Amino acid sequence: MMQQWCRRRAVRGFDVMEQLHQKVYGTPHPSGHILKAEIGTILKERYRLVEVVDTPLNRTCISSLKRSEALRLFPPV
Repeated sequence: MMQQWCRRRAVRGFDVMEQLHQKVYGTPHPSGHILKAEIGTILKERYRLVEVVDTPLNRTCISSLKRSEALRLFPPV
């Protein structure tokens, strides 16, 4: 029962994102998949600080200080 509820909520959530992307960019939202390891690599390349929060339903990555900004604020010694 809970899995069905989660699936229905996820579908509705994606539909909202699809509509938003269509309005903002005029194109369908790209779909596909990416591995957790790939996400980590990309975020670490682009951001100085990356925090990962795991919950029973999903994994959230909180990223801050883009690398160019990080270099400006914290120049190498």
